[in-house]
Amino acid sequence: MSMELWSLFAVGGMLFVTIAIQATYMDLTSGVGYALSSRDDPPPKEGVIGERLARAVRNQTEGAAVWMPLVLVALQTDTSNSFTYWASVAMIVGRILYVPFYMLGLNPLRSMAWLGFFFGTPVFIYGLLFA
Repeated sequence: MSMELWSLFAVGGMLFVTIAIQATYMDLTSGVGYALSSRDDPPPKEGVIGERLARAVRNQTEGAAVWMPLVLVALQTDTSNSFTYWASVAMIVGRILYVPFYMLGLNPLRSMAWLGFFFGTPVFIYGLLFA
């Protein structure tokens, strides 16, 4: 499997894992009753970690929405080069490290992990268009 395809798998997998962690945390802090409700009211005991998890899920979703189409274009056009390869590595490492760094409040490290996506995306696009 190509590194580009691995990055697609990693982004989707990390989104799933982040949602699962958030759901489990909500069950533990707010109770299963709230988790099974319509959630019209805010969670009673979300706390700092719960809010961070909600933002991490949102960030993972936004990142996946940008990254996945790019990888699908690369796969469809059979494009793989050093730019798409290393951008994919940066995305995988950044996405894997982002959530734990965010949950633990390691802000400088979280921002550095996020930069893997921020800089990897234009590098990947360059690899698609010009390399």
